Amino acid sequence: MKLSDETRTELEKMLTSERIDRFLRILEKRSDYITVIAENFFNPGNVSALVRTIDAVGFYDVNVIEYNNRYKHNQKISRGTEKWVRTVRHKSLEGCFSDLRDAGYKIAYADPDPNNIDIFDVDVSSPLAILFGTEMEGVSDNAKKNADFGFRLPMKGFVESFNVSVSAALTLFTLRNKIEKEIGKNIFLSEEKKKELFASWISVHGRGEVKYV
Repeated sequence: MKLSDETRTELEKMLTSERIDRFLRILEKRSDYITVIAENFFNPGNVSALVRTIDAVGFYDVNVIEYNNRYKHNQKISRGTEKWVRTVRHKSLEGCFSDLRDAGYKIAYADPDPNNIDIFDVDVSSPLAILFGTEMEGVSDNAKKNADFGFRLPMKGFVESFNVSVSAALTLFTLRNKIEKEIGKNIFLSEEKKKELFASWISVHGRGEVKYV
């Protein structure tokens, strides 16, 4: 995203030039080709860890399904990354899935079932919403039934699965590399979304609104 000289001059009244440049560099790497779903996590710290991973890997948002567990950011774990990652809250799985499908996503879930395909074989020709289940029970039967497919991370030892934070980090890192190689430039945010996200980052700093000139 390029800023006009007039817009940049106004922003430099609120932020340093270095900060603005860093925002713009990170913005160019943000992708909404993959989004993340957290299904009713018991431990809000795990969602905060997930948000930190989403930011680190360069994705845009997280969808939190809250049945009876209300999500609250844990800044000690997220390290402030909740400011940079959009959080969308849903009251039901059905509503979440419907919204994401309307936005063009196929829905996949991470689960160690040996019948699921290997993560390296996941088809990324369409945008994906990746669902991670609760810490104790994993992905719910309802989510499995209504998702498009499941995939697994290959295990090499005695243990059958990773914990949810590690599973999410490995999954998102692997899929980010995969979409960069197979899809290329089409994974990045539209100019409109870039402007919206940039404006939200400025607002988070309490520095006022961005007026594009």
